[in-house]
This record gives sequence, structure tokens and C-alpha cells, in this order.
Amino acid sequence: MGSEVTRDTLQGARPSADEALAFAESVINTVREPLVSLDHNLRVVTVSRSFYDFFKVRPEETVGRLIYDLGNKQWDIPRLRELLETILPQRTSFDNYEVEHEFADIGKRTMLLNARQIQQGQGKERSILLAIEDITERKEIEAGLDDTRKELEAFAYSVSHDLRAPLRGIDGWSLALLEDYGDKLDERGRGYIDLVRSETQIMGRLIDDLLAFSRQARADMNQERLDMTAIAEVIVSRLRQQGPDLRAVFIIQPGLSARGDPDLIEIALTNLLDNAAKFSNRNPHATIEFGQVEENGKAAFFVRDNGVGFDMAYADKLFGVFQRLHKSSDFPGTGIGLASVQRIINRHGGRIWAEAQVDHGATFYFTLRRAS
Repeated sequence: MGSEVTRDTLQGARPSADEALAFAESVINTVREPLVSLDHNLRVVTVSRSFYDFFKVRPEETVGRLIYDLGNKQWDIPRLRELLETILPQRTSFDNYEVEHEFADIGKRTMLLNARQIQQGQGKERSILLAIEDITERKEIEAGLDDTRKELEAFAYSVSHDLRAPLRGIDGWSLALLEDYGDKLDERGRGYIDLVRSETQIMGRLIDDLLAFSRQARADMNQERLDMTAIAEVIVSRLRQQGPDLRAVFIIQPGLSARGDPDLIEIALTNLLDNAAKFSNRNPHATIEFGQVEENGKAAFFVRDNGVGFDMAYADKLFGVFQRLHKSSDFPGTGIGLASVQRIINRHGGRIWAEAQVDHGATFYFTLRRAS
């Protein structure tokens, strides 16, 4: 016969108020970010050890005081007053409010503030738990990265501008030489001039692609519901107009949708479909598919072809700038397309990967946010 659990037994198992407070304080002290619990009058009840360590205040200067009085009123911050006295009562919580403040003891800091109102018990006033994350160093790093990005953008623009002028000159003077003195050159000489002009045009396209690649990192994103099927159909129509010799059969799955920036997604999908066409066009039965599958419980789009494929041993080079797995003489290109695709997919919070086999085609998969 088992022992009987009575109400008295359960009540006896409940921790006392002092035990509950001690447990709460031990939990608070294990958290890395500074934490402060306040009563409904905004007086400090409990402070984490990390708060003492970071903000250079002593225990006797905190508990029982208004939060605005801490550290010789260093916490009398107008934005904090607004959050605690206006926003919090209306919402019962607030998340990731950024506050910048100059402290006398530790200098200027940037903080993320999060707060929750907590009901202590039936009929009791609510208390407040305030979490403070110091993000000063992160903001400094972000500012430094932003400055570096601007410098790189200025450098890329300057280089492209400085390169275009001599390239135009080389192409123009080569054309003049061919037109004015072509009858004095033999076939080999005219062939050399054609090669010079061809190389300058390739260099021009490379500059254009590099500039486009640079802009993709800073372009504003407009999140919209996308008809991926319609986008793919427009791209295929354009590819056929630009390449009359394109023999591939395109199979596009109907009803595909996602969320993303329409311009950037079109650039990414154009690169993938154009690559599939380029690397499969030698196959007399070239077939290119665009569709969607489930990958680890998440929807993934794919572009599949039955072209030349590639050796998966070199798959890590696919998305690098100027990285090529095939000779440019066999398959022309600037080596930037897949790097652009990866950058765009990453900006959409997705990922891209590929599976392939030499002479048996390739499949590129990518994920995007689901359409709502």
C-alpha cells in the first residue's frame, strides 16, 4: 500500500519566502548580463553580481533605492524614465531599446534594455525585471566596419572609373587601326587586333560585374511576397531572346512563392538559370528544372541541369570571387556570378549549396523565407 500524499505534505514541500528569494538571487547571479529587479515603485529589490562589477556600484548603494538614484544619480536617464514609466505600463514589457549614456565612473556606454513586469502573487503588486546588455564595443566595431565598407566602395568606384578610360582608349584606337590600316595587315595581324578588342570588352564586363557585386552588399532590401514561378518564366524568356541557339527545355514548377527583394532575387535566379543553360547547352537533350523540395523540414528551391557538372571535391570554390571550375575558353564568364548569388541569398537569411557529378549535371539549392 503506497504512502498517501496529503495537502499538508505538499504545503510542507513548498519553499519558504526566504528560500525562494535566495533561489531567485542565485539564478540572477549566474546571468552574464547585468540584471536589476525593481518593485512597483521602481525601487531596487535585487541586483546581479555582474551589475555591481560592471557599473562600479556597491550593494549598500543599491537595494531599497530608486533606480534613478543609483551611483550618485548616474542612472537618472531620461530615456530610461520614459521606458519604465510610460512604455512599460502600457505594454508590460519592452525589448532591445538602445540607450546611450555618459556615466561618470565608466564613461560613455551604449546599452540594450529589456524589461518585463512580473506578477509576484495573487493580489500583489507587479515587480519589474530589467536586463541590461552593454553593446558599446559592438557598436564601435559596426561603425568601423561601416567606415571600411565606405572606403572599399570609394576604392571600387575609383578603380572602375580609372580603368574604363584606358580601356575605351585601347578599344577605340584598335578599331581605328583596323579601319584605317586593315588593308595593310595580313589576316594574322587583323586577328591580333580582334583579340585585343575582345579582351578589352571582357575587362569591361568584369568591371561592371565587380561594381554590381559591390552594390549588392549595400542595396536596400524591400521584403515582398514573390511569385517565384513568374520570375523564372520572365528570366527564361529573356535568355531565349538573348541566345537564339539555346536548345534547353525548361521545366518550371507552378505555384512557387517566397518572401524577398524582387530585384535581388531576380539577379540571383538569373545567374543560376543562365549558368544552367551555359553548362548544359552542349547536351542535345539539355533539360533545366526550377522547383522546390523539402530539405530537413524546410522548403528549398532548386535549379537542376543535365550539363557538364563538376567534381564535388572542388565545391568549396564555387561561391568565391574569380573562382572557376571550368576553363574560361570553354565556358566564358567573369567568375563573379555565383558569389553574387550567395551574397543575395545570405542577405535574405537563407543558404545555398550544390550537388553535382562530372558529366551528369548539377543542382543548386537555396532557401528563402516562406511567403506569408
